[in-house]
Amino acid sequence: ARDAANASFSFEKANALWQTFVRHNTWVVPTLVAIRTIGQQRELARKDPGELRYLPGTLRKNWAPEEIEKQVPEKVASWYRAQFQNDLKIARSMHQAGVQMMAGSDSLDPFDFPGPSLHDELQVLTEAGFTPLQALQAATSQPARFLNIPDLGTVRAGALADLVLLESDPLASIANTRKIAAVIVRGRFLAREDLDRMLSDARTAADKEQ
Repeated sequence: ARDAANASFSFEKANALWQTFVRHNTWVVPTLVAIRTIGQQRELARKDPGELRYLPGTLRKNWAPEEIEKQVPEKVASWYRAQFQNDLKIARSMHQAGVQMMAGSDSLDPFDFPGPSLHDELQVLTEAGFTPLQALQAATSQPARFLNIPDLGTVRAGALADLVLLESDPLASIANTRKIAAVIVRGRFLAREDLDRMLSDARTAADKEQ
C-alpha cells in the first residue's frame, strides 16, 4: 500500500493537504532518522558503534550482526532506504508549505540510540530544507509552543535556565550540537567531566545487566 502511495504522489494534492494542516494548526513529527536507520541497520551492526556500550548485554546480543541480518534482509533494508528518500521529500514539501514541525527520533529501534539519534534527526532536518536555526527550534521552542509551556524552549529573562552549552556555533553547522561543553539542568551545572563520569557510570551499569 505504501509503495502504491509513493508511486501516486502528487505535489499539488500534498500541498492542498499541507495547507489544511496549516489552517488547523496541525503539527508533525516526521522521525526521519528512524526510517533511515532501519535501512542502515545491517551496516551499522557490522561497524559495532560505541553507543552499544550503554545498552544491556541482552539487547547487544539481539543487535549483533548475525541477528540483524536475520531480522532485516537486504531486500527489506533496500526498501527502507528508498522509503527514507520518499519521506525526506514529503518532509521537505511540508516544511516549504509552512507546516509546523518538531524533532523526534523514535529511539530504541535497533541502532536508533536515545540521545544521539536526536542529533541525527536535527542533521536530517537540515537535509529536508531546515536551516540550522529552524532545526534547533524544532527541538526546543517549537515543542514548548506545542505543549503550551512558555517557560521552556528559549533563552531569555524569566525562562527556566535548562541549557546545553556548546563548544561551537550550531548555526554554522548543526553537527556542532554534539560538541557539548556543559549542561545546566534544574539549577545544577554539569561540566564536561561530570558528563563524562555519568557516561562512564552508565557503561558500568550496562555491563552489569545481562
